[in-house]
Amino acid sequence: MKTLLAAAREGRLYIEETDIEAARRRQLEHCQCEAKNYVSCIDEYVDPEWKPYIKELWTSILNDALFTPQLMLQKGRNQGQLNKYLITIIVDCLRAMRIYQCENLLELHKKMEGVDKKNSIYKSAGMYSLCWEQKQRFHDLVKSFKKV
Repeated sequence: MKTLLAAAREGRLYIEETDIEAARRRQLEHCQCEAKNYVSCIDEYVDPEWKPYIKELWTSILNDALFTPQLMLQKGRNQGQLNKYLITIIVDCLRAMRIYQCENLLELHKKMEGVDKKNSIYKSAGMYSLCWEQKQRFHDLVKSFKKV
């Protein structure tokens, strides 16, 4: 690894852009799969009328061009990992629409995280929100599956 970093600093290392794009695509696909596994922990809370649609709904959300840029963390030591803050916000929106039948987000969050108390993701999720376009697109995606 040190040799690769030294070669990169010296300008002797060339990586084709297509390789970078392919790696980014693989990383995004990994995050999408991780997100599906993350939310599958709360399938027991899905409204019975939504059970046939929930997996496909999540696939549509995670593949949508308005959400994919934020699906991975962009900065810091967790760069490239799943943005659980975004997933928590989306789960809360689905809970507010009664797709997830649970009184509070904390219960769903604890189930997804496999913990018994609030953690940093839950505590910090309130700092994030969907932009207006994402909210509109989110409601359109939900409506495309079933009338709310």
